[in-house]
Amino acid sequence: MNTKILSIYFAILAVFSSCQSDYFEFQSDRNQIESRTLSRSNKFKFPDGWQYLETNEVRWAALQIPDSLLPIMSTEELVEACMEYPLAPDCFAYNDVQHGLSDVISRFNGFAELKKREDAFDKVLDFYSRKLEEIITFGNNIGYSFSSLEFAFYERFIISGYLVQVDELSKCERLRELYSKSCDLHDSYDKLHGSISTQTISAMRAALGDKKLSRNHGYFDQRTIYLTTSGGLKVEAFKIDCQDPDRDIAEGRKYIKDYFPTAIILNEGTCTYNCHGYAWWMSEGGEECWINNTLGDESENLAKFFRDGIYSRTSSPSPGDKVYYTYGDHSAIVYSGNVFTSKWGPYPLVRHKSTECPYNSIELIYYKENQFKTGKVYWDMNPDPTPINTYEDFSISDYYDPSVYRTEIFISGGKEPDEPLEDDSKAYIISKTNNTARVFFAARGIYYVNFSIYLKTNNRHMAKYVSDEVYVAY
Repeated sequence: MNTKILSIYFAILAVFSSCQSDYFEFQSDRNQIESRTLSRSNKFKFPDGWQYLETNEVRWAALQIPDSLLPIMSTEELVEACMEYPLAPDCFAYNDVQHGLSDVISRFNGFAELKKREDAFDKVLDFYSRKLEEIITFGNNIGYSFSSLEFAFYERFIISGYLVQVDELSKCERLRELYSKSCDLHDSYDKLHGSISTQTISAMRAALGDKKLSRNHGYFDQRTIYLTTSGGLKVEAFKIDCQDPDRDIAEGRKYIKDYFPTAIILNEGTCTYNCHGYAWWMSEGGEECWINNTLGDESENLAKFFRDGIYSRTSSPSPGDKVYYTYGDHSAIVYSGNVFTSKWGPYPLVRHKSTECPYNSIELIYYKENQFKTGKVYWDMNPDPTPINTYEDFSISDYYDPSVYRTEIFISGGKEPDEPLEDDSKAYIISKTNNTARVFFAARGIYYVNFSIYLKTNNRHMAKYVSDEVYVAY
């Protein structure tokens, strides 16, 4: 870690230890690296080296505007700081961009100040207009470059409802004019042809109620599929056709390099699958798919994976266990210790520390896979012990849908429940259903009745039920 980064890091630690406010003002003299500089116009500059700070909380805190500066910044200066917030592209790493926007906005105090300004929305449109004109004018010039992720953030922020209610946006003629320019730009500029840009212009179309345009851009091709968890529950997922996947790969690599330089890219960015799809389905042998946490009506979807009896919570995670970020709507797989493997929305599949990612890591829940469930077989022994040449009815308490599961019932003998009978004529099954069996005992001895439950789709052993000793006498 170089001197510049160490200076920032120790300054941050000092503030934390003194329990002062959650932003940091660093001294600016020639002996310390400049962390923030204020020009005569009160222009705010983000610190250097923040990418190398070790945890989200420290990184987010290092990027705050000093409280003393916020009220004296002009709205134009404030808009520029908000639109250039370095971690703004984090919103696209979320499964739901609106959720990501809310989290990004809550992390940076510039947005809260901007919301207080009466001219905030007009100034944001001014900023957006300048960026549009700049790209239209210089976009194809050699040496000119801009971030399509930042541009997508401008558009998502405008239609987020943070400054103007979403249902009021369609009444703003100036926004409609800028949107029309953006549509033309998306058509003509290949850097805006990736999945993130495509979804963004589609979201603008929906917010403005535009049903007239017949352009091909902005349509996101996805179809709904249904998965069955190992416990037999139905989960909704999507098969997605990515727009210009090469653009997704380029943007994903640049995003990781710029903002998370210590993360290791394991696979390129793509919109075909997300963190939940990877952690809970693909890692178990399933195909690529995108799984959302909840359905459109906010009913649970992802939770079916860790509530169907296959997984249980653990406080001692091991490699291969699942991880859920409660406040980040994110899933990962434990690689080793606090190092995880996870897919960041349409960004790459990444190996990273638990706290070095776009998501709030304040609460992590770990899930360990159960090998299979165990249970008891129930029956009425009358009289006790059971006499020879009699029938007994056995059953299990849980019910398993026969369209999803198959049940195997068998009888074992000897002192161990899994020891098979030497002579099948000693006891045998007269009849059976999914969770009951009638057994005839033809010889004295000690028996066990076994029920084993298997998932039909992959023959996975889900549960085992064994009776207590059944003592049969003359």
